[in-house]
Amino acid sequence: MNSRRLTRASRLRDETRLPHDRPGALWRLLRCDCEFRSGSTAPLLICPDLEVNRPRIYHPMCKRCQRTYRPAGESYPCLDAGRPPARRAERNAPKVVFRLACVRLVPYAGRFDGFHAVPASVSKTCLVRFDNNKYSVAASAVGRPVEIQAYADRIVNRQDGRIVAEHPRSFGRGETTYDPWHYVPVLARKPGVLRNGAPFKDWVLPAAIEGIRRRLASTDDGNRQMVDILNAVLTDGLPAVEAACAEALGHGVHSADVVLNILARQREPAPTANIMTPAALTLRHAPIADCARYDNLRRTI
Repeated sequence: MNSRRLTRASRLRDETRLPHDRPGALWRLLRCDCEFRSGSTAPLLICPDLEVNRPRIYHPMCKRCQRTYRPAGESYPCLDAGRPPARRAERNAPKVVFRLACVRLVPYAGRFDGFHAVPASVSKTCLVRFDNNKYSVAASAVGRPVEIQAYADRIVNRQDGRIVAEHPRSFGRGETTYDPWHYVPVLARKPGVLRNGAPFKDWVLPAAIEGIRRRLASTDDGNRQMVDILNAVLTDGLPAVEAACAEALGHGVHSADVVLNILARQREPAPTANIMTPAALTLRHAPIADCARYDNLRRTI
C-alpha cells in the first residue's frame, strides 16, 4: 500500500516538474510521435527517419517507438554512442528545440519603418499642416493630396510614391519650416520674391553662388538673372552650378548668361577618340591633290 502511494506521489511530482528543474523531464515538452505519456522522467531522444529524412522524436519507454523507429539490425548514432543516451539527449535537446522553432519563425524583412501616416492637402503657398505646425513641399505637389509620414525626428511627405519634402520634426506650436528650393520654380513668375520672400530669408547658399548673388543685387535685373541661375540647379545640380559660378568669378564676370554658357559647354559630349589605322590598312601610294590631271584628261579626250 505504501509502495503504491509512493509511486503515485512520485508520478505526480514528475508530472508537475518544470523542464528547467531537471533536464530529464524534457519529455514533457516534446512528446514522441506515438503520443506516449509516462510518469517516468526518461528523456526523449531525436532519431532520424530514413523514409522522410527528418528527425523523429523517440521515447525509450515507448514500445511502438522501439518497433517503428529502431528496426532490428539498424543503429542510430544518438542511441548507440559511447556516452549514455540520457546525457546525449540532454545535451542535444535544446539544439533540436531551437531548430524546430526556427522552421516556424517569421523571416526577417528588414529594418522596421515605424511612422504615423496621415493624409493632408497642400495649400497654394506650398505648405502642409501637421501637429499645429506647417512644412513646405515642392511646388509641383500643389493641388493634390500628400501623405505625411511622421517619424520621431523628421517629417517625410510623399505623393504618388515619391518624396516631395523632408524636414526635421518640430515639436512647438505655430512653427513654419521652409525649404527655399521648393519655391525656386515659383520665382520664374515672381522674381521679386527672392529679395523679400519669407522662404528666402537667411538663405545660406554656397560661396560661389552667394558671390554672384551679391554682385547681381546692384543691377536692375539682378533678381531675374539670379532666378535663371537657381533654376539651372534643378536641371544641372548644385555642384555643377557652383563650379560654373566659381569659374565665372575667376574670369571677373558675374552675368547669368556667362554662367549658363559655362554649364552648356559642360553638358556637351566629349570629343570622340581618334581611331588609329592598322598597319595592314595603310595606303602604300597616298593620293596626290593635283588638279593638272584633269587638264591632261581633257586634252586626251
